[in-house]
Amino acid sequence: VTAGADGIVSFWDLARMAVSAVFEGHKGPVQSVDSHPFKHQGLSGSTDGTVRLWDLSIGGAIGKGSQGCIQTIEAGVTGASSVPIQSVAFGPQGRLLYSASKEGTIKAWDERSALNVNALQAGADVTGISISSSGHYMAVALRSIKPRIYDLRMNRVLFRLSPSHGETHIISHSHFIRPSFIRTNKVFCGS
Repeated sequence: VTAGADGIVSFWDLARMAVSAVFEGHKGPVQSVDSHPFKHQGLSGSTDGTVRLWDLSIGGAIGKGSQGCIQTIEAGVTGASSVPIQSVAFGPQGRLLYSASKEGTIKAWDERSALNVNALQAGADVTGISISSSGHYMAVALRSIKPRIYDLRMNRVLFRLSPSHGETHIISHSHFIRPSFIRTNKVFCGS
């Protein structure tokens, strides 16, 4: 799944090395995408303040409009204004969807009802999020601030990452992009 400044999300068939489906609906550039861990679904977050859940099984349909959109969550929309969504992620079981906004709010959404079930304030410009395979921890990359690991069960910062923090190794620590968990005790993060 890829996306870009045109607001279009593309689903690729790697066996054919071609786009198999195109999804439109965002009114701004798409900043982040993620794939469901088990289902044929994709998640996208845009500067228009929305998060969209897509049905990727409509393969072959190069459609217009919001064909294939299962759900639209107005994660960053408040009244007439919107805050850009910088990063999205599925929880490990796919039952929770996560969104992180430019102003630092990270929200968890129920996949079926689209209800906001949890929120935390990162307090800075979030550039990327990643959820551990247990679903208990979230790695959060922040612009110009060291990445953090949150304990989602207690909704608090567990620790801030530094270039060498125990078993975690970070190559650079300025302007981090989306982090990624490698097993549950290691975080991979680039800049």
